[in-house]
Amino acid sequence: MLRIFSDTYINGRETNQDRYTCIKLSLKDGSSAQFLAVADGMGGMECGEQYAEAALSAAAACVTEAVFRAGQDSICDPRVSLTELLCRSFESVADDICGQINTRVVSEAEKKGIGAGGATLSACVVIDKTLFAFNTGDSPIYLLSGGKAAELSVRDNIAERYVREGRLKRGSDEYYEKSGSLTSYIGKKSGGVATHFCRRELLERDIVILGSDGAFGGINCAEDLEEKFAAVSADSLCRRIFAQASRFTDDNQTAIVVEYFEKAAKGLFSFFK
Repeated sequence: MLRIFSDTYINGRETNQDRYTCIKLSLKDGSSAQFLAVADGMGGMECGEQYAEAALSAAAACVTEAVFRAGQDSICDPRVSLTELLCRSFESVADDICGQINTRVVSEAEKKGIGAGGATLSACVVIDKTLFAFNTGDSPIYLLSGGKAAELSVRDNIAERYVREGRLKRGSDEYYEKSGSLTSYIGKKSGGVATHFCRRELLERDIVILGSDGAFGGINCAEDLEEKFAAVSADSLCRRIFAQASRFTDDNQTAIVVEYFEKAAKGLFSFFK
């Protein structure tokens, strides 16, 4: 059972180039896959919002195809549960899913004559209690579990690359100067697109937060999130992290918050905004 909260805010920009989606894909035996994604159109490029929309559309198509394959596999082998087949089907494509999405988006942009642009993509698929998270670009995905935070994404920018190589300290002036230079994103036409993928089994009351980088101003790592927001309820997280971020950036803010329950409690529901 999931409770899902989402919000988007233009903040100090003239337009909002962020896009997000929450989709429930159901199968006949009651199994389902929840797909949630945020795409952040790159503000330095003229068609950022169009690439964000195309990224979400292509990502949803890839996930839908994986669900369809699971349904087909269940006909061939009815002894295996659809939930397990869904996990297998998605995991079989997950390692390069951002590359597949990018191929579709670049092809569509060329056909439609869309100009230069790009978008980051952070997404999750939840099947029963199994979470699949994947991203390309610098929009993060965090997990809050038992009061501890972990980052499930890898941020594709020069600053984070230098931090991983030991050449730069996170939070320094140079870090912020280089954090805007992306090394991977949807819409990239050469050099390849990275897919960062992980699988986790969710525990009771685990919270997953995914969003555009503008939503996480002042939060540079999981430790920052843990210190400031580990005790905040899921239904207040979007509002609280946006308020924090607005002190550091005028960028668009978009976030999706997912809270997992093993069983539905009385009065508990999931909703999509």
